[in-house]
Amino acid sequence: MLLYGAVKFVAYVTWCYLGIKWLSDEATPFPLAVGLGTIRWFLGLVFGFILFFTVQVSSREEAGQTYFFVYSLVRVVEWGFIALIIGVRAREQSSFSLPQTVLWVFLGILLSFGTDLLSPDGMAGRFCLGRCLCFQQFSVWNVARLVSSRVCPFLPLTLENQ
Repeated sequence: MLLYGAVKFVAYVTWCYLGIKWLSDEATPFPLAVGLGTIRWFLGLVFGFILFFTVQVSSREEAGQTYFFVYSLVRVVEWGFIALIIGVRAREQSSFSLPQTVLWVFLGILLSFGTDLLSPDGMAGRFCLGRCLCFQQFSVWNVARLVSSRVCPFLPLTLENQ
């Protein structure tokens, strides 16, 4: 669990560093990146704790859908807040670009989902809704079926129960 937290922290600091370099003209981005990465890591911890107590999942099928829906929205807020901080600094330097910022936020959301796969539960094929002590287990095929049924309902995937 400690390794997972460290991986998330390093990923967030790295992504913030790249965001500062890409979205602003900050002369010394590393100290700011560490600060923003720390804020982002703690935002994830706080929101995860809140979700633990507020999000109810009643079925195995519902867990994956709830995970992607809830965490997509939460991560827009988390990465959007970090982008706002970078953007304020970039506006002061006249280097702000909304399309680049939106792309950076979107890729940050994907990074967050990707690092979730490295959690102990992610490695075991489960989704965490607010904590990493999950009871819902999914295979990659079940996730593909879930996503495809929402995105492309006319392309059914037949999967065996695993």
